[in-house]
Amino acid sequence: MLSPFALTCLRSRIISSPSTSLTTVRNAAAAATKGRKRPALTAAQLKEEAMKRLLYPSLLGKPRINPTGIHRREVNRALRRVMRSAEAHETIQRAWQLHKRQLREQRAEDMKIKYDSMKNAMDKLKKLDRRLYDIAVAKVDPRGILPDDAEDLKPLKGPARRFWLSRVQGLFPREMWIPTDTPRKNGWSYEWKAPPSSTGSSKSTATP
Repeated sequence: MLSPFALTCLRSRIISSPSTSLTTVRNAAAAATKGRKRPALTAAQLKEEAMKRLLYPSLLGKPRINPTGIHRREVNRALRRVMRSAEAHETIQRAWQLHKRQLREQRAEDMKIKYDSMKNAMDKLKKLDRRLYDIAVAKVDPRGILPDDAEDLKPLKGPARRFWLSRVQGLFPREMWIPTDTPRKNGWSYEWKAPPSSTGSSKSTATP
């Protein structure tokens, strides 16, 4: 292995020589660092290297070109190797765009059918029972508490109060059974009661 003084002299001679090529300089630098060990990479550096290999793959042609913007010359060369005809490439692109348009139209049609079905159901509910219709279309502010609910909340303390506050207004209760095609043998728990408060003044309400 060359000493530091010898390396300095060698580099000075290479740089001062007018006929020295870039290859010679690279070979000299490689020879100078041949005996050195690369420092071990940390976990963060290993993660960064993996991300670089994923974002900038080396299979698109050599010499590798870093992609800047949306123009990547090596991608065009790779496409020309695989697909010689520009017309075939355009046909595939148009077919893919047509497939995506058909998917969008199908999703839009499904959403329209669901919306029309829901609207018909709400119109029938409005004719049958106006009270239930008003409850169904009422918008509840999740950040606020209704006056009637605030009165019911006052006597509650401890677990019962936390249980009541954790409920989301306007949604089905969490205790409700999952809907099934056939009824369960024990689908309704008549023995269920609300969690008792510290003062014992909690309400006992049967909940499915």
